[in-house]
Amino acid sequence: MRLGVLGPLVVTEDGVSYVPRPPKQRQLLALFVLHANESVTTDTCVRELWDDNPPRTAVQTVQTYVMQLRRQGLPQRLVTRDSGYRFHADDGELDADRFTTLVRDALAAKASGEYDLAATMLSDALALWRGPALADVSAGPVLRARLAGITESRVTALEQRVDADLRLGRHERLVGELRLLLPEYPLNENLHAQAMLALHQAGRRDEAIGVYDTLASALAEETLTPSPRIRRLRAAIHRDDRVLRDITSSGRR
Repeated sequence: MRLGVLGPLVVTEDGVSYVPRPPKQRQLLALFVLHANESVTTDTCVRELWDDNPPRTAVQTVQTYVMQLRRQGLPQRLVTRDSGYRFHADDGELDADRFTTLVRDALAAKASGEYDLAATMLSDALALWRGPALADVSAGPVLRARLAGITESRVTALEQRVDADLRLGRHERLVGELRLLLPEYPLNENLHAQAMLALHQAGRRDEAIGVYDTLASALAEETLTPSPRIRRLRAAIHRDDRVLRDITSSGRR
C-alpha cells in the first residue's frame, strides 16, 4: 500500500484509492495515517474533528466514520485498540517515514564530511514532497500540531541540503534556487545567510548585501531586527573577506 501525507492525502493499493470524498471522513483517515502504528483515542478523534465544540453524538459519529472507512476496503489496516484505533503501516509505506529516515542518514553522512552523499540523500528526501502536507485535508488542532513539526523538518532538510552544496562549492547553482526560495521564507535567516554566502562566493557582493537589506526590511515590518550572526556576515561581505567563517548552520529565526 502507498501512504502519503507529504502533499495531498494518498492511501492507494493496486491503483485503487481509499481516500473518501466526505471532508470529515478524509480528515479522520488523515489523522490515522499520520499517526500510523500509534493508538489514537476516541477523544483525540473527537477533538480533531470538532475541536472544543463537539456534538452530543460525537463518539457515535466517529464510530460510524470508522465503520465506513473499513467498508471502503481498510478492515485489516484500521483496527480497534483499547479506547481508540490504530492504523497499521508496513515499513517504508508512509512517505513521511521514508523522509525522516533519509534525512537522518543524510545528516549522519554530512557529520562525517560526506557532503556529496548528504546532498544527494537530502535531495531525495525533499523530492518526496508533493506540495504542502495534507494539502487537501481540513486540519483540526491535532493534525495542525503534527503538521507544524513535519513542515519544520522540511525546511530544516532544505537548509541542510543547501549547506552541503555550499560546502561542495556549488554556489553558482544555488544562487538561482535561493532567489526563488527567499520570497517563500521572508523571515528565515538561515536561507538568507546562505543566499548571501552563495552570492559572495560568486563574486556578487552588492547583490549579497541586497539580500540582507531585504531581510532587514521584512523583519522590521514584524518589529524584529537581524540577529548578530547575520549582521556579522553582512559586515564580512561588505569588507569583501575572501574567507568567511560558515555561520549558516547555527540557528534560524
